[in-house]
Amino acid sequence: MAPEIQKEIAESKQIIEGMNPESLRDASPETVRDTVDEYRDDIVSLKSDQGLSNIYGMAALHPNPHLRHAMLDIAKERVDNAFSREYICSTTHDDIDFVAFEAIHLCGELKLQEAIDDLVPIVGWPDAGPGNQTRRQWGGNPVGVGRASVVNALFELFGTEDSDRLEMLKAHYQEEGRFPSEYHYNAALDHTHADSNEKENKEPPERMVRIPGGTYTVGIDSNDIPFDRFDDSYLVPQEVEVSTFYIDKYPVTNAEYDEFVKSTDEHSIFSHPSEPDNKVRTRITEHEDLGPDHPVTGIDYYDAYAYANWAGKDLPFEEEWEIAARGPSRYIFSWGDEFDPDRLHWAGNTFDTEIETIPEWTELLTSTIEDGPNDTRTVPVDAHSDGASEFGVVDMLGNVWEYTKSAYMSRQEVNPVFNHPSRSSHENLIDDPGAFPVIRGGSWSNIPEQTSAVFRGKDLLTDRHNEIGFRCVIRP
Repeated sequence: MAPEIQKEIAESKQIIEGMNPESLRDASPETVRDTVDEYRDDIVSLKSDQGLSNIYGMAALHPNPHLRHAMLDIAKERVDNAFSREYICSTTHDDIDFVAFEAIHLCGELKLQEAIDDLVPIVGWPDAGPGNQTRRQWGGNPVGVGRASVVNALFELFGTEDSDRLEMLKAHYQEEGRFPSEYHYNAALDHTHADSNEKENKEPPERMVRIPGGTYTVGIDSNDIPFDRFDDSYLVPQEVEVSTFYIDKYPVTNAEYDEFVKSTDEHSIFSHPSEPDNKVRTRITEHEDLGPDHPVTGIDYYDAYAYANWAGKDLPFEEEWEIAARGPSRYIFSWGDEFDPDRLHWAGNTFDTEIETIPEWTELLTSTIEDGPNDTRTVPVDAHSDGASEFGVVDMLGNVWEYTKSAYMSRQEVNPVFNHPSRSSHENLIDDPGAFPVIRGGSWSNIPEQTSAVFRGKDLLTDRHNEIGFRCVIRP
């Protein structure tokens, strides 16, 4: 276990002791609020999912409702974290009205799709009224303030009161377990707490690069794409607001990943909540002659998630990845708008040949399968430092694709079907759009357009390939 994680878990235990249920059992609202405020900065700054999970678990079972209520404010501040969102959603069922009502309000304000399964059973789905307007007299038993709170939160969450639109959202959610892709809402990007001067001036952690917060444009207009062979279906330019974050200067290496595997159990506290049982963490390239300083490959999304959690970090959303790769100038490649074959490791220098057509490229890739393991496919992560982005991030293009935590179709956080009660079978995984994380940057096997900083790839989150790796971020 990384020392930083051990430290944070120890800190979380100290926080829990400070909020001792017995000492605060009958405490006044003012005393509870003062106690929570005393630990607020410590809780908000926790990077470890395990640390936050421990604290929310204590809060959920705390006998003083004022503490359960106060912790909702902290969960709102850390809504980028899945355990924070889970705490808000579960607290909608608190048996004390003022606690439950605040949680219900936050579900609407923060547009937490995770809350639908908590809120809809209380009042039911909307039912159409005259004039294509939805009646606010929804079904369900609750009456009075409780019913009104849930109805208002659901309308706010859905973003509409139009009955046709609501019926479409209902049908899509019941089938897929999420809203359709055009319902774009990214809580982790839209609701991260604003940067303070302290965060802006903080030195980046070792081997990480600081990306300043602000408004960035991601995506690219189809008229600006310099390639004939390019799928621009999901590249509509849009502005996103991000807080300052730090991103690994290099992809995670074989040596770094192997150290993680040696330090943890196969299924541990760092695992994704929906990770399949009996997960094997060892990379499938373990027995290939790949250098310790090469980017790790032969791992899946769950492995990348667990490593990031163990290291006290996270996987980047694709918007964060693209911002770090394109820089303030929004270059098509990290170094500029023109492809430079010597600044990255791509199919042309992997196979040491000119590639002019798709059939030629396909033939080369087929030959790699016939040849078997080949230790020259990847190169050290610092082999192409001259291809760094304007921010100084290295090896973002070529060498290996990199996982992000964004789903390809919805652009929201990857949310595999294992989490959805009606879609629990692994056989359904390949049919679920939420199970395909976006991969970025291209690899040693790709042609120029696929190695641009604007190209979006995808892969099933349980697949393991010798072309896909990852790097991590920290959001202060």
